[in-house]
Amino acid sequence: MNNDLQAWGWNDHFAAHFAPFAEQDVSVGRIVLEHKRLYRVVTEHGELLGEVTGRFRYAATGREDYPAVGIGWSSAPASRRNGRPSTPCSRA
Repeated sequence: MNNDLQAWGWNDHFAAHFAPFAEQDVSVGRIVLEHKRLYRVVTEHGELLGEVTGRFRYAATGREDYPAVGIGWSSAPASRRNGRPSTPCSRA
């Protein structure tokens, strides 16, 4: 994984949790900014804008279920890196 993500807190613990997805078309990133439920996500490929999926939004029961800046890691389909990916969040 890119050294830039290590500066944001990526380590062996998170890499182990992400390992099952590493072979898939998925990119991981750190949530660094939130603005009205749009998220700026730093990934190994640069910064992206993301949002939670409709399924995630429907399942959320409160604000505490949503990604949070500095403690949230996100995954997104790598094929959408250049667009605006939907980003289900992992608070691992």
